Amino acid sequence: MRPAEDAHLGRLLEPVLEAAMRVQRADCGDIALYDADPRTLRIVAHRGVGPEFLDRFGCTDAADASVCRGAPGGEHRIVIEDVEAYAPYAPHLSVAAATGYRGLSCTPLKERGTGLPIGMLTTLFRMPYRPDAAQLEVSDLFADQAADLVSARRAQRALRESEEFFRLALDAGGLGTWEWDSETHLIKADAVHQALFGMPPQERPMPAEAYWELIGPENQNAGTRQARAALERGNDIELELPIHPASGDLRWIAIRGRPHHDGSDSIIGISYDVTERKEREQALRENQQRLAAIIDQVPGGVALFDSDGKLLLRGGPLGALWGDMMPSADPAEQTWWQGYHADGSPIATSDYPGQRALRGEIVTPGLDFLHTDDRGEKCWFRVSAAPFRRDRRVAGAVAYIENVDKEKHAEERLRQSEERLKSAVELAGLGLYSIEIEGDTNHLTWDHRLRTMWGLSERTKVTFQVWLDRIHPEDRDRVESAVARAYDPVGEGLYEAEYRVLGADGVERWIATRGETRFRDGRPVSFLGVALDVTERRMVEQGLGLVIEMRTGELQEVSATLEAEAKAHERVSERLELLQSELSRGLFAALESRQNGSSTGTHRRVAEAARKMADLSPREREVLDGLVAGEPHKTIAHRLGISVRTVELHRTRMLHRLGTPHLAEAIRFAVLAELAAE
Repeated sequence: MRPAEDAHLGRLLEPVLEAAMRVQRADCGDIALYDADPRTLRIVAHRGVGPEFLDRFGCTDAADASVCRGAPGGEHRIVIEDVEAYAPYAPHLSVAAATGYRGLSCTPLKERGTGLPIGMLTTLFRMPYRPDAAQLEVSDLFADQAADLVSARRAQRALRESEEFFRLALDAGGLGTWEWDSETHLIKADAVHQALFGMPPQERPMPAEAYWELIGPENQNAGTRQARAALERGNDIELELPIHPASGDLRWIAIRGRPHHDGSDSIIGISYDVTERKEREQALRENQQRLAAIIDQVPGGVALFDSDGKLLLRGGPLGALWGDMMPSADPAEQTWWQGYHADGSPIATSDYPGQRALRGEIVTPGLDFLHTDDRGEKCWFRVSAAPFRRDRRVAGAVAYIENVDKEKHAEERLRQSEERLKSAVELAGLGLYSIEIEGDTNHLTWDHRLRTMWGLSERTKVTFQVWLDRIHPEDRDRVESAVARAYDPVGEGLYEAEYRVLGADGVERWIATRGETRFRDGRPVSFLGVALDVTERRMVEQGLGLVIEMRTGELQEVSATLEAEAKAHERVSERLELLQSELSRGLFAALESRQNGSSTGTHRRVAEAARKMADLSPREREVLDGLVAGEPHKTIAHRLGISVRTVELHRTRMLHRLGTPHLAEAIRFAVLAELAAE
């Protein structure tokens, strides 16, 4: 195969390779074709591979099993999930490392009908990977498409060579010649021309109708029109006619002719069989239809634009979103599309995927666009693009669009949730930390707030030992036990503790922390937790304890005082009972004296008591009556509708008017006054 043909085939095969890579989610790949002699594999199309790869595999011996680019004969697919684990691939691991792939899949290209090997479609993956059955099935369709393109190209090349050969044969007075006389309607032809129409060779001219009846009415009319135009205007005849010979096998014959320059009304020409080319063209059209059907099954949309941004082809459920021009090339289309970078900033029109692809760039995984339809409804799409070339020059761009509206809205909800969580964490004063557990090793990650709680700078490396060493010695065993319980797969994996931290800045703090361990296969693998500085709360709790202790002491003192007052009250009650006893004796004595005849002194004391009682105000007398009846101040106040303080004031004035500081003396005056009244 010549280099020029390699380049042309490469340009034809690049879209197929890119489609196969997209289906298998491959990172790079190539298409290599077999040379007939020597039997080698030559790369004609590639994506994402570097010079090291091309130097090693650009042209390889097809029988070299270590290359792993196809089984002998190219009949079977080869899938290597990890080349580093595949011993026969050892000689090429340096190339794999330089190119950056671990897995590969090779799909054979076979000629339709014969099944002969044509080449190999190889996809490469940066990580160990094995395509699933659905991906491989679609890849087979792309491999068939590539094989048909190669077969068609080779068929075209063979046809050109055949045409050149026939021209040489014609110049030598050779094969497939004919002459038509417009006056006699006779066709004089050689044996080759006659054989093409399924006729036996004969020297005499044949009527044109003998040929026309083999090609059908429509083609007869087309042939007649071209023959008249050739005679009238000197045009050449170029026809490709289906022939239905008596044998029944459909054949396609190419007819080329021009008016004879000897002044006669005749046309001379050549004829040759193009059945094989027509069959291949039909196969190519069928393959293109299958490819279009496959594109229509893609969950997005595919479009092909020329170098001016004009739409050439589109397909897929979302293909209708593209108009007749690439959006970046049509101001009217730009009103419906607005692109945004990952940081939310708008994309300039010159940096849209289509424009970048026309500059030769590959834009993948794509840029996000907000599309507004004619109803004003908005939806997010992601657009990627890649250039396609002709003669090594960018001839247009292939674009792919997918709906990412749900993804974008989910991202927005996640962003809002993270912002709310961050705000909540900030408002609550929480410190966040995580631990990755690998065997007996703990890798800790702390945020700035947690570092502050431990008095650590941002440059200090946080380790499990740094955390443990700062815990107060009296709390350390308790905290380690809580961690052990959280790491125990039998438990719930929950961790909760409050302990003191002796910070690196010399400050002692109380920390409350909670967390949860995540397990895998019965082993702890990670831990997420939050911590809160509760030093203030602890200080308040300690202060409240002191206040409670102080108030308890005060209450005990008050209780002792009340107990002493109760005892004093008991003593007063005893004295009042004694006083009442004395008054009773005095009263009985007075009554006895009255019955036996009062003395002059007794009369004088009774009269004096009556006079003093008369000096009292009505309210003071009411207070005294209550006291004589043994009522306390509170009962007197309630009965008279006055306050206790007012009762006390009336009692003080009453004692003053009676000229005595003692309540007992006042009660005696009241009793004597009653005797005087009787």
